Amino acid sequence: MTSTRSLNPAIFAALASLAVLTLLQEGVVPRLTIQGARPDLVLLAVIDWGLIRGVEEAMLWGFIGGIFVDVFSGLPFGTSSTAYVAVAGMVSLGETALMRTHVLLPVVAAVVGTVIY
Repeated sequence: MTSTRSLNPAIFAALASLAVLTLLQEGVVPRLTIQGARPDLVLLAVIDWGLIRGVEEAMLWGFIGGIFVDVFSGLPFGTSSTAYVAVAGMVSLGETALMRTHVLLPVVAAVVGTVIY
């Protein structure tokens, strides 16, 4: 008996969403800086996805998003992927039912994730 594996549709959503976010992050967001600070759209997407769908999918999004960002950055290949996956692992701290329903969790996760990144 052979088993067939099918691709999860979430991988296609991750590829498309993260490609668009990376293009926006590298093309449009640098013009939106406020005193040298600019949002990292891919990082925010990884954190939000981790809060909504769990750490496993957030790590997948972090890895894929990191590859896209590494294509545009001058850093060694894999640097952004490693950082985004580490932040996705941090998001697992907010996965308990009590913390997931707290209003400030996304804000706190974004601030802590930015510091870790």
